[in-house]
Amino acid sequence: MPKILLVNPPTRTAKEECCSGVQDSLFIPAQPILSCAYLRSQGFDVDFIDARVQKLSLDGYNVVVSWASVFDSLYDDIKVLSKAKLYGAKTIVILNDPYETLEEELLLHFSFIDVAIRLWDRERTLARVLRAILSGNDELKRIRGIVFRKGKQVIDTGKSSQPQDLSHLIDSSSILGELPLEKYDEGWVLSGKGCPYRCTFCLYRVTKHLSRNPKYVANELETMYAAGIDSVYVLDLNLLMAPLFAKNLAHEIVKRKINISWRTDARVEHCSKELLAELSRSGLSELIIGIESADPNVLIKIMKDLKLNIVFKAYENCNMFEIRPTFHYMYGFPWDDSASAMRIVKLANALAYAKHSVNWVRPLIGTPLYDQMLKFNVVPQLSLDDYVNRRALSRRTLKLSTYDLVRNFVFILANLDYLNDRSFSSYIAANFFDLSNKFIDKVKIPSVIKCFMHYLSLPFVQDIPQIPKHISFWKTNHDN
Repeated sequence: MPKILLVNPPTRTAKEECCSGVQDSLFIPAQPILSCAYLRSQGFDVDFIDARVQKLSLDGYNVVVSWASVFDSLYDDIKVLSKAKLYGAKTIVILNDPYETLEEELLLHFSFIDVAIRLWDRERTLARVLRAILSGNDELKRIRGIVFRKGKQVIDTGKSSQPQDLSHLIDSSSILGELPLEKYDEGWVLSGKGCPYRCTFCLYRVTKHLSRNPKYVANELETMYAAGIDSVYVLDLNLLMAPLFAKNLAHEIVKRKINISWRTDARVEHCSKELLAELSRSGLSELIIGIESADPNVLIKIMKDLKLNIVFKAYENCNMFEIRPTFHYMYGFPWDDSASAMRIVKLANALAYAKHSVNWVRPLIGTPLYDQMLKFNVVPQLSLDDYVNRRALSRRTLKLSTYDLVRNFVFILANLDYLNDRSFSSYIAANFFDLSNKFIDKVKIPSVIKCFMHYLSLPFVQDIPQIPKHISFWKTNHDN
């Protein structure tokens, strides 16, 4: 029987859908393992190797499938496919966040990749592709949801239809049992996919939210806990919007005495006292909540469908059950100005118990926000290389120049304590590579902004000077 190898490459980036960036912890990957379990249930002879903790050998495999992170590590992640070609294998890549056109561009640039799996139903699409490849027929063109190579042509068949349920994502505990779980710091498990909300910056907008069988998820958590893992990230764009699933999962965790601390993503309107009370008993310790902007006008423009007064209610409910909320913001939307930067700082200060994070707006190809930003000429036409090297950033807004945008962003960072954290240098390295530093010698600006804009132009950052806490960049103190 033909042999298939699924690979999680040795880089420390997240390769799950709707996750990106270098991770501090060595985590158990979720979606590659689920794919392996599903393919075995369909009769394929398939192995999974996590090259971060296991020795990788490509010899003897007919097909090699690699997951890859668009940000930070893509060109390193696909090296495994280049090596697989030397062994005569067919090669398939699965990008963590498959922005429109990027998979096609990837195949045009790298001839050693045969197929890329697109959204939506990726596990079942992968199975269809494997059947077509292994049977030797010419059926790839009939499979929706892929980009593939045929001779000198690269053909995009479009997105597959969205799945109606996640019944195919069966219990993957047996695959977990084959891994050296003691080598990991944290477990990641997938509980659901999809989000029906309209946020214009999101690839997964207006999709049906689906949940897995809670007993399957609990089985995976139990397997991890038995191996000594007590910290878990439950991957789900909107777990709390399925309260019955959430309660059933919490019940399974408590019943089985799985003593873990876990976190997940949520929206503020779903953080009810009743639901949080049950989830806290199962070990829920953190909710990651996207606010995106503290400016009501910007929230309307990006279709966030969020009322800021609900944020405070969710915050109070989390505090009541000692669940730490992490509120996430983005700055650099076309409608952002200095007032919207100040609003973020004021809101964060009012939510003192919470953690806060902010990222520069990165418009994703295939989203309404990207189309708007192109129209407004605040971002150039972006390509694969821009995303890999983190140059896919807004350069200005309708109201702010690049200089003022940087200045305001640093103001937010300073007041959220980023600039007093020794990890700030790695934060810059992980979020910015290539904004022009042409202002540095021409404009008198505060020293930290000068450093900031200088570092934005460098591929790696070693250090950045410390600055006083909550320094105000609205003052007129400038360098000589």
